[in-house]
Amino acid sequence: MAICSEEVTRVAIAVIENQAGEVLLSQRPVGKFLAGYWEFPGGKCEPRETPEEALSRELLEELGIEAIAVQPLIEIPWTYPEMSVRLSVFLVSQWRGQVAAREGQVLRWQSRASLDIAQMPPANRGIIHALQLPPWLLVTPDVADDDKVSQRRWLAALDQSVRALAKQQVPLVQLRLRPGRPQLLLREAIKRVRSAGGKVLLNGSLEQAQALGTDGIHLNRARLAEWDAASRPTLPPSFLVSTVVHNADELAAAERIQADMVLISPVKPTASHPDAAVLGWSGFAALAARATMPAYALGGMSLADLHAARRHGGQGIAAISAFWQSDELDQARD
Repeated sequence: MAICSEEVTRVAIAVIENQAGEVLLSQRPVGKFLAGYWEFPGGKCEPRETPEEALSRELLEELGIEAIAVQPLIEIPWTYPEMSVRLSVFLVSQWRGQVAAREGQVLRWQSRASLDIAQMPPANRGIIHALQLPPWLLVTPDVADDDKVSQRRWLAALDQSVRALAKQQVPLVQLRLRPGRPQLLLREAIKRVRSAGGKVLLNGSLEQAQALGTDGIHLNRARLAEWDAASRPTLPPSFLVSTVVHNADELAAAERIQADMVLISPVKPTASHPDAAVLGWSGFAALAARATMPAYALGGMSLADLHAARRHGGQGIAAISAFWQSDELDQARD
């Protein structure tokens, strides 16, 4: 269990969610650092106090409640000009007592979807994405061929996969097809994901993603380097940027372009890259601990790996075979 350090200001944060799916925010008072911003309840750890202990103390002091159901959400390291902080963020879904502003602070309940980073401290950006992103990210395989039969089969498998994910949470799909695939196929795929309430990230160029009207873009290693060299383009706040990282240097580049999520790879051996050096869960955890955004484990993932990814500081897992529903893939697994 981590102990709060004096070198970095450790802060315990509570995302308190009610039965309506709203989260509690409080406004920082005049005269304090980042005054006027809205934030999640919590506060600094005292010397030799664990984040869990600090969370319990802060909730009682600030709101007069005792947390009952608590689970880790994300850890975020952040450096302001005035100080360096590490946020230990917990999701609180059940508590004992009535929420009250015991320190005279202004409180409000707000839906996850309407959280706006412009009204919150910059370090909260990763928290917002952790709340809005699901634990599963489907990466699509390519279509077997450009013939109509292959396309119909691929779209049918996409439908099955997205519907299965939608039973749990909002589907998040990285559309990864070979360049040159028909635009009509891409548009139909996006339409089907959205009909299930999902979001689509295009593994391709920004120009193509914008032309197709996707919800975001996924950058491979080469595109990450290009964006890092030229700086991130100006994009709408709702447009998601995902990228893959294999080491600390690439993670630093993802930080510089303000990626909204990272896929840390490869955690395990994969059939497509059998000779690639794997990170293992310890390597994944080391990179996830340095990330200011949600991190997905990629490479050899199965559904059983979700708990391991969460235990090691991840948002969840990204995979093809773990989520793709098709007869061909089922036969390959056998």
